[in-house]
Amino acid sequence: MRAIVKDWEIIADNLSKAGWSWGCVSALDCEGRTIWIVGAHRDDGKRYVVRADEILTAFLELEAHLIRPILERTLKNVRRSPTFSIDTVLEFSARLHSR
Repeated sequence: MRAIVKDWEIIADNLSKAGWSWGCVSALDCEGRTIWIVGAHRDDGKRYVVRADEILTAFLELEAHLIRPILERTLKNVRRSPTFSIDTVLEFSARLHSR
């Protein structure tokens, strides 16, 4: 029988593959609502922590924060390329999501 993998677990696995150590915890706020805190760090001293009402939202925010600089650098290089095309962007996107 195949195990069901949750979306946030896929993001967590991708973070690990990219060299990030991560952790998450749930807690109750002062009004009794559950909040999720997710953090990631690397050996180079970079650290990020996010808080959200749902675990998937927390992981998506963390992933967006970590991936955004990579996308910006790549797109800057792609735009300067004489062979820039939508196919180049789609190829990059496919490589990014296959990690």
